[in-house]
Amino acid sequence: MALATKYRLKNAKDIERVVRHGRTIKGIFCLIRFLKNDLVNSRCTIIISQKILKRAVDRNKTRRRITEVIQPLMPRLAPCDIMIIVTQSILEKGFDEIKSDLEQNIKKITV
Repeated sequence: MALATKYRLKNAKDIERVVRHGRTIKGIFCLIRFLKNDLVNSRCTIIISQKILKRAVDRNKTRRRITEVIQPLMPRLAPCDIMIIVTQSILEKGFDEIKSDLEQNIKKITV
C-alpha cells in the first residue's frame, strides 16, 4: 500500500533542503537523510537510482517493501523530512533484513 499523501515528501525544493542541510544516518542498505520541518507530521521520500536497480519492476518492488516498513512508523515520528537513499547492498537482502535495519535506523532519528 502506498504512503498516505500527508506523509509524502514531493516538492523538489523541500528535497533539496534536506540534501543541503539534513543530517545522515548510514544503514546497511541505505542512507537516511533527515531534517526537522515545521509541519505537524513527518514526510518521507524514497530514492532508488537506475544505477542501483536497472529494471523499473525491481525499483518499484523495493520501494513498496520500504514503504511497507515505514508506514506504521510515520505517525510516531517527530515532525521531520526524511529521505531514504537506497544503496547497492540491497540486492542481496531479504525483506526481514531490510525491515530490521530500517526500523533500527529510523529509531535513531532525533530532531
